[in-house]
Amino acid sequence: MGCGYVTVPTFDQATRDLLKKHVPDFQQVDSLVVQEISNFNWLWPLVEAKCFDKSACMTSISNYFTDEIAAICSFTMPIEYFSNRYLHSMDAEEKFTALLSDHGVKLRDDISAGLCAGSNNKEQAIALALICYRLRNNLFHGNKGQFGFAD
Repeated sequence: MGCGYVTVPTFDQATRDLLKKHVPDFQQVDSLVVQEISNFNWLWPLVEAKCFDKSACMTSISNYFTDEIAAICSFTMPIEYFSNRYLHSMDAEEKFTALLSDHGVKLRDDISAGLCAGSNNKEQAIALALICYRLRNNLFHGNKGQFGFAD
């Protein structure tokens, strides 16, 4: 009789099965991208449990980041990437709207504040965590790979 633990290979297969079911062009998705998606889906619940009082939401994410925690590292590269993706690229508005789904103005404002030039480490950390939260939710509940998984 099993103890109910999920192994990494089982989780990887479950992720692939989910993507196959919901992504029309799944066969064209690079295997490394699929592995990265699986790794992200495996790690995010651990971050939720450890950092966000077992369940991430906008409030628990925003409350977690103190100035001291946010000062641990630099967020320059991901901030540049996501700032371009959601604020400055030609299709930024469409991508930002898809990320947010129906979660409204407050989420948009919190993410934008961290992606804007002059934002501090705390604002950046909150923005990046909120982006991860929405990406994960979109993978499981929303618009899976609307702009391509390699993007």
